Amino acid sequence: EQLKAQRDKLLDLSGTNRLVDFKFKIKENARSQNYLRIVDEVPELIIDKLNVDRRFEVIPNTKDKDKDDPYGLDLKLKSQIKETLPQYKDFDIQTNEREPIFSRTCDKLFKKNKLELDERGLNSLCISVGFLRWFEEERANDFREYYSPLILYPVQMVKERSLNGFQYTVEASEQDTNLNVCLVQKMFIEYGFKLPELELDEEGQPIVEKFFEALNKIIKKILLASELNYGAKRTRTADPLHAMQVLYQLSYGPTTSNIPIESLIFIFSN
Repeated sequence: EQLKAQRDKLLDLSGTNRLVDFKFKIKENARSQNYLRIVDEVPELIIDKLNVDRRFEVIPNTKDKDKDDPYGLDLKLKSQIKETLPQYKDFDIQTNEREPIFSRTCDKLFKKNKLELDERGLNSLCISVGFLRWFEEERANDFREYYSPLILYPVQMVKERSLNGFQYTVEASEQDTNLNVCLVQKMFIEYGFKLPELELDEEGQPIVEKFFEALNKIIKKILLASELNYGAKRTRTADPLHAMQVLYQLSYGPTTSNIPIESLIFIFSN
C-alpha cells in the first residue's frame, strides 16, 4: 500500500501526458503519426486472439477511396455481433491507415518500443480499448476537451522482412491488462469521480462490456445530477467513448437521457 501510494504521487496528471489528453490530430502532410486506429474488428475478440495465438499481423487500409465503402468506425462489442464474419477469424488486425503513413507509423512505434525495452526494460506500447471524453473549464465559459484512454492492453511490435518489404506484427505482452491509472487518479483526486473497477474473467481477461455498462450508469447519474442542479455552475462533464474508437464525438447537454456508446481501439505508445 505504501509503495502504491508513492507510485501514485509520481504520476503525471497534467494535460501534457498522453494518458490524460490523447492527441488525434496530426499535421497536414505529416510523414507518420503516433498511433494506429483499428477498424473492422471486435475489442474482446482481438484480446482473445492475442492471448491464444499471441501474434497477429497489422495490415493497412487498401480499400479504393473512389469505389469501396470506407471501414465503419462504429465498432461493436461481442454481444452486439449477430454473425461471425470472416475478418473476426483471420490472423490479421485491420487498421484504418493507408500507405505510406501505415508503414512509417509502424516503424516509428516499433523503434520506440524496441528502444524502451532495450534501454529501460519498459514497455509502453498498448492497445487502448475505449476513451473517456470529458471537459474542464479553463476560463469562464471556455472549456478544454480531453480524450483519455480507458483500458490498456500491453502489446509488443515485431518487424520482419517479407517478400514485399517488411511486415509488422503485434503480440501479447507479459504485462497485465489494466485501467489507465493516470486517468483513474486524476478523476478521483481532482474531481471526486471514481471509475468502476475492471473485472477479470476466470482466465484473467478483462470483461470489457461489464466495465462499460458500469461506466455508463455512473455517467447517467452525473448527467441526471447536472439536470437537477442546472442552475449551479457546471464546470465539467464526461461521457464514455467506448471500446475502440474515440475521436470526434458529441457533447452531452444536461437533458441527455441516453448515452450513446461508441467504440475505438488504437495501438499507441504512451
